[in-house]
Amino acid sequence: MSVSCKNRVSLIKKSSIRRELYMRRYQSEEVPDGTKQMCPPSLWPGIEVTRYIVPSCDSDYFFKSILNFSLVINPPSSLYNYKWGNWNKIEVNSGAIVAHPFDYQERIKWEGDFEAINVVIDQNWIFDCNNSNSFNINLLPKEKSVLHDIVLTKLIQDIEKDSCAGMPVGPTYTEALVFSFLHRYAAIRELKFGFGKKENNNVAIGRAVDYIHSNLDQCLSIEEIVKASGFEGSLYSFVRVFKKKLNENPHRYVLNARLKMARELIEKEEASITEVALICGFLNLSHFSDTFKKYWGISPSNIRSHKNEMLISRKDKI
Repeated sequence: MSVSCKNRVSLIKKSSIRRELYMRRYQSEEVPDGTKQMCPPSLWPGIEVTRYIVPSCDSDYFFKSILNFSLVINPPSSLYNYKWGNWNKIEVNSGAIVAHPFDYQERIKWEGDFEAINVVIDQNWIFDCNNSNSFNINLLPKEKSVLHDIVLTKLIQDIEKDSCAGMPVGPTYTEALVFSFLHRYAAIRELKFGFGKKENNNVAIGRAVDYIHSNLDQCLSIEEIVKASGFEGSLYSFVRVFKKKLNENPHRYVLNARLKMARELIEKEEASITEVALICGFLNLSHFSDTFKKYWGISPSNIRSHKNEMLISRKDKI
C-alpha cells in the first residue's frame, strides 16, 4: 500500500508545530513520575509512537489524549476509571488494543506497572493525507473501545519497530502502516459494533452525562442537554433512550447528581452550606435542605455536626 501527501515539506512544518502544541497539551505534562520510555521519540510529526512502562498510580490521574491507539503489553494488576460519580474497575488484558477518540479525557488510577505501545495520530495529518478520500473519516472511534485482533497487533508492533529504527525508508512506510491499521480497525469495529442508530444514541447519552456533570452549577434544561449531546431525534425520544440506558429520566438524574455532589462537598467542609447549594445548582437554600434531607435522610447541617461528634468521640477514646 502506498500513501502520498502533497506538499510534504509544508505538511511536515505544519505538523511539527501542531505536534509540539498537542504534546504540550496532552503528553509531556501528563506522564506520571517514574515513567520509563522504551522507544525513542518518532521522527515523523504526524504520528507519535511511544512505548511506556508506567509505575503504579493510586492517586487520581487525569488522562488526556488526541486520537490514540494503545496496544497493552503488560496490564496493571487492577485499573479503575471515574465515571458518572463512581470509580469503576476496568478489565484489560495483554494484547488488548484500546482506542481513544479525539479530545478524549478520563480520570483513572491503577495498581502495578502498566506497559503499552501507543500510536498517537494528528487528525490534521489524516485530513492532509486523505486527498483521495479513500478512508471514511466517520469510521474513526467516537468513544473509547477495546478490540483484540492479531493483524492489528502486528501492525502496531511494526509501526513501533520502524519508529525505533528511525524510519530508515522514510515516513511513507509508516504512513502506509498507519492507514492499513485505520482501515482494518474501522472494518472490524463496523462488523462488531455497527455504526447505526444504537451506537449514535450511546455516544449522545455519554455526551449528555458529561455535560450534566460539568454544569451542575447551572440551571440545566432538557433542551440544553439534548443540544449538547448531539442527539438526533425528538425530546421524547431522548428522554426514552436516556431512561433506558441509565434507569432514570434526565430530570431525576440531574437532581440526584446535584445531591451526590452536595454531600461530597459538605463532608469535605471546604464551603458553607449556602455555597454548596449554589455550587450544586440550588438557588433556594430552604428547597435545597428539604430535598437533601428527603434524599439522604439527614439534613446538610446535621451531616457536619454528626461528623464533628464522631471526631470528638474518637479523640476521647484516644
